[in-house]
Amino acid sequence: MAESNEWSATPCVLSECAMFGRGHKVNPIQGRLVGEQPWGWRDGTVSEVSGLEITVSYLDDGTVRLWHHHTVPSLRPGSPVRVHEGQCMAILAGRWLSVQIADGVGAVPEPEHPELWAQETHAVIVNVSTGEGFIPK
Repeated sequence: MAESNEWSATPCVLSECAMFGRGHKVNPIQGRLVGEQPWGWRDGTVSEVSGLEITVSYLDDGTVRLWHHHTVPSLRPGSPVRVHEGQCMAILAGRWLSVQIADGVGAVPEPEHPELWAQETHAVIVNVSTGEGFIPK
């Protein structure tokens, strides 16, 4: 089940955010957990962008609303997105970002045999200056 229907988001008042809460910088532990749960992603497309709120339509079924403390300039309706509701992360315009989630369909359940996903796990590196995560190549 998704977190809630309302945001408890704290907007940033400075261009350099120092917060690691949902929707702000990616916490290195959050990055590690996402890398260890590759089954948790859902693919979708952006259906609407309104300020700091992004609505995503999942390719399989359902929608989710995301909030991120900064706008993502290259994000437009139709842009591909991956959302990890279990760890409150999204890959938006090629950037791994922490997001706050509302009205989603819930986390992808852990598979019966997570060891079968071993080759899909990744080390996620977090750039502490930007708060974005990425998989090293």
